Amino acid sequence: MAEDTSAWTEPLSGENIATLDRLVRAVDMAAGFALFFARCNVPAMTQRLVERARHQLDALGVAVIEVALDSEATNLRARLRREMETWQAISSQAAPATLAVSPEAALVREAAAPYRATPKAALFVSGLEYSIPYDRPNARILAELNLGRDLFRRDVPAPVVFWLPDYAITAIARHAPDFWAWRSGVFEFTTEEAVRTAAFTQVVHEGPGLAALSNLSPSAKRARRRQLESLLDDYQGLPEDQRTLRERMAILADLGDVCEVQGDYPAALRYFQEALALAHRTADRQAEAEAKRSAADVLQITGQLQEAVALYEETLRTFQTLGDPREVAVTQSSLADVLSQLGRTQEALALYQEALRTFQTLGDPRGVAVTQSKLADVLRQLGRPQEALALYEEALRTTKTLGDPRDVAATQSKLADVLSQLGRPQEA
Repeated sequence: MAEDTSAWTEPLSGENIATLDRLVRAVDMAAGFALFFARCNVPAMTQRLVERARHQLDALGVAVIEVALDSEATNLRARLRREMETWQAISSQAAPATLAVSPEAALVREAAAPYRATPKAALFVSGLEYSIPYDRPNARILAELNLGRDLFRRDVPAPVVFWLPDYAITAIARHAPDFWAWRSGVFEFTTEEAVRTAAFTQVVHEGPGLAALSNLSPSAKRARRRQLESLLDDYQGLPEDQRTLRERMAILADLGDVCEVQGDYPAALRYFQEALALAHRTADRQAEAEAKRSAADVLQITGQLQEAVALYEETLRTFQTLGDPREVAVTQSSLADVLSQLGRTQEALALYQEALRTFQTLGDPRGVAVTQSKLADVLRQLGRPQEALALYEEALRTTKTLGDPRDVAATQSKLADVLSQLGRPQEA
């Protein structure tokens, strides 16, 4: 079957082709260990470039061993050494095509086929950014690179190309200076516009919402954060037209959400504030209000309640001006949460009641259930347990219908508390 080369023969810009040719020549000429860095911010672009380079190097008799890291790296040097040893073992076992061989040997021959005419190999490593924090220099991998650079030369006797986004290359240069000093070249690639657009759509528009983010595993959250940070890097150097600014704003907002669910509240607040600044520049009042509310959410979580109240109130006025009833109700509910924490229960009660009426009018069952539960919390604080009981029971019926077991369990727990308060322990 003819090999499908469509992925690597797609047109690239002349600048990227020239840069890739220089990288291929450098790898081909390298003898033993050599260290190269390829700057590329979008994984899809990296894949295209790696595939094209692999075909070019194969024609020169150089096998490309691709090492794709999809999580935090542990003992990178050992991983690269194992990859080299595997390649060497496969290469040495390649049998001549004319000999009769066993089925097992035939499988070895098939695996070795790409390497028969390639006495030399190069390692292409992608995904190391998953191990490098965007804004903190204390990544363990940086110390491993810096302190173990002599061991890399000993254990990996082949050219190594690290494909990384801007921020990760900068982190290595600053915080692993001894390792960085051994570089034989840095090759900078520009993301093709079509690739950037597709990446933005996939990572931002089609990415998980805030609720879905909470359900991701810690490693999946880290991976999403690195995706967004790499994409943000790519947007930093673009001309600042309205479209670019709005897309960068969306990336920043998503980054804030990821950091918030990770519990990295300082980073979340910073990203929301940067998104807010871009919303001002683009005169996007909707985005401005959303960024303010997100920042207020973080301030509430971190106990900065007065500051949160001020931002929620500004947000509420904006959504009221824009005439967006659902966003008004959501903001009223969030503001009421903080007012309740501050002991301003009557104000909180009024806001919850208004938000509840809006959610009922909009036919938003989850909004209704959540607000009923919060309203019941305030009624309990005010010494009105019977009214709270009725609201908890309504909220429980709705949450059971919606099918979210965590919401059901949370409402059942509150209902049990108020039943105990009313002297009905068996039902509780």
